[in-house]
Amino acid sequence: EERATRVGQWLTAQALLKPDLDLLEKRTAELMQLGLRNFDALHVATAELAGADALASCDDRFLAAAKRNSSRIKLRVVTIMELATEFLK
Repeated sequence: EERATRVGQWLTAQALLKPDLDLLEKRTAELMQLGLRNFDALHVATAELAGADALASCDDRFLAAAKRNSSRIKLRVVTIMELATEFLK
C-alpha cells in the first residue's frame, strides 16, 4: 500500500504525455513492419514520441529485433544492465 501511494504521488506530480494517436499508430505499424512484435513496437513508438534517449529491456527477442533495426529506430534499445552501467559511471 505504501508503494502504491508513492507511485501515485509520483504520477500526479508528472506532466503526462498526450501523444498524437495518429502518429503513434503510424509509427507502431512501421516498427511492426520491421519485425518488432506489437507491444514491443508500441513501447518503442511511445518512447520515441516522448523523446526518450533509451529504452531498457530484458527481452532477448526484442533486443535482437531492435539491434537488427537500430538504424531505423530513433532511440537506443539496451539491456537493463547496460543502462544501469551508464548511470553508475
